[in-house]
Amino acid sequence: MPSRATVQEFSASYPFCHNGFRPIMMPKIVSVQHSTRRHLTSFVGRKAELNDVRRLLSDKRLVTLTGPDGMGKSRLALQIGAQIAHEFTYGRWDCDLATVTDRDCVSISMLNALGLPVQPGLSAIDTLVGVINDARVLLVLDHCEHLLDACAAIIDSLLRSCPRLTILTTSTEAIGLAGELTWRVPPLSLTNDAIELFVDRARRVRSDFAINADTAVTVGEICRRLDGVPLAIELAAARTDTLSPVEILAGLNDRFRLVAGAAGNAVRPEQTLCATVQWSHALLSGPERALLHRLAVFAGGFDLDGAQAVGANDEDFEGYQTLGRFAELVDKAFVVVENNRGRAGYRLLYSVRQYALEKLSESGEADAVLARYRKHLKQPNQVVRAGSGGVRY
Repeated sequence: MPSRATVQEFSASYPFCHNGFRPIMMPKIVSVQHSTRRHLTSFVGRKAELNDVRRLLSDKRLVTLTGPDGMGKSRLALQIGAQIAHEFTYGRWDCDLATVTDRDCVSISMLNALGLPVQPGLSAIDTLVGVINDARVLLVLDHCEHLLDACAAIIDSLLRSCPRLTILTTSTEAIGLAGELTWRVPPLSLTNDAIELFVDRARRVRSDFAINADTAVTVGEICRRLDGVPLAIELAAARTDTLSPVEILAGLNDRFRLVAGAAGNAVRPEQTLCATVQWSHALLSGPERALLHRLAVFAGGFDLDGAQAVGANDEDFEGYQTLGRFAELVDKAFVVVENNRGRAGYRLLYSVRQYALEKLSESGEADAVLARYRKHLKQPNQVVRAGSGGVRY
């Protein structure tokens, strides 16, 4: 049985636990306010979308943001959560399910997002219900599409048992519950937001990049050619360190002619993103491509030590040379930098990782890379957490 001090410490962190919920001895508990993910790049535009979804959440307890990969569902959900967290007594909790493959691990991943263990004699879902109870909380569940049945069952149980809980999810399709409101995330506005995003990301790699009469039309055409898909725009903008907007547009047009010819019709947003990833990947140097392919073995987040351990190969470059090439991948928008509970980490965007995995398989070095990956995970202080999540955009 836990000591009185332990119970008091738990209650101080989670004052909304009902009297029948008895915590066990555990490490320092992460507070609700710290169970959030933060991107280190600025959020651009989407004012109307933010207002629309905020209005929906004020009236609905379950809202699902839907749309294809690359459309910005995750960024929009996290931004909304950050804006309205103060409206919920106990803030917001974020849980990324991108790399959870076992339906039985979904509720455990949610507990991990809170920094809580499963309580003895209780299932993970019962533990969640006991923690939340009647507290006013916003739960953000990211990437539910591959676990729809499991997510539906857990969400239904939570909403029935926790009357003041609100849930915002992201998925390529609806969860499928009664009372769910689905909201399809649109492309960025081509007249404002798309161009603003391009300029913002271009200035990350070229600080003097500016829109003038000569470049405005070209940048606008790039964004139109990319259908306002945020990830595609970021990948294109990252090329302004070496290419002019005119050269970027020409390269994209060549790539899209191939895609449209193969498809036999108009290019869909998914094809737009795929073609942009292929085009930007082709512009990487050989060592940069090799490193990107190797990093794809990380389904979730990783740190610089992990990048060096997995990416270095004595045949082409050593560990100390990895850092420079890794920085290039960050600058070129292939690797995302995130602040998770005060710690910097790195992730591959889902669409980028899928493409890199294909290339790793084709390279013939997948077995060697996986061996280095497994060796790295066996090192002290390397912990794999369910639900740490690879990122989809």
